[in-house]
Amino acid sequence: MRPSDGSRDPVRLATVGSRAFLHHVSADERSFIIDFEDHNGNGRQIFRWFADSAKKPEPLVATRSDEYAAAVSPDGRWLAYQSNESTRYEVYVRDLQGTGARWQVSNGGGEEPHWSANGRELYFRSETRLLVSSVELQPTFRPGTPTMLFQGIYNLRSDSGISFDVDPKSGRFVMIRLASSGANQARVRLVLNWFEELRQTLSAK
Repeated sequence: MRPSDGSRDPVRLATVGSRAFLHHVSADERSFIIDFEDHNGNGRQIFRWFADSAKKPEPLVATRSDEYAAAVSPDGRWLAYQSNESTRYEVYVRDLQGTGARWQVSNGGGEEPHWSANGRELYFRSETRLLVSSVELQPTFRPGTPTMLFQGIYNLRSDSGISFDVDPKSGRFVMIRLASSGANQARVRLVLNWFEELRQTLSAK
């Protein structure tokens, strides 16, 4: 952990014995949710780790299947993730309040779940399709039937389980795609001392 302004050196919060990906930090910054590769014969697992090293990491979803791409709902109660326990990846939601309750959201394949800002929709990808499932949160969690929003997104199969995100303010999507090859690649030109160059140009006129 390090202040975003770089005013202090980084502080080590935890050491994980394999490659890990950070997906959520609690509002009080005392805990965080990661998924990592287990080397004991299990697949990828989702754990809650704590800034206090005296607290043991808490398994949230830890089976012999691959479970990752964790996404916590805006109210902090629900954990969405993907798992291949049914031979193909599907999106599931688990109650984080300790009840152990779990629901399957997707029904034809699903990966990379993301919550809407109000927590009433759950977006996810299935191959090159982007789908949404409306969800009810009270009196208990209840997912709706997924519907397709559009098709043609980029299926990167990224190791982190993240290739798109949802803007919490506008609801627009930001997506990653592979860079195109060839001479038509976009370029960025950086001009230094632009105001000085502008003054010289105006003076010459």
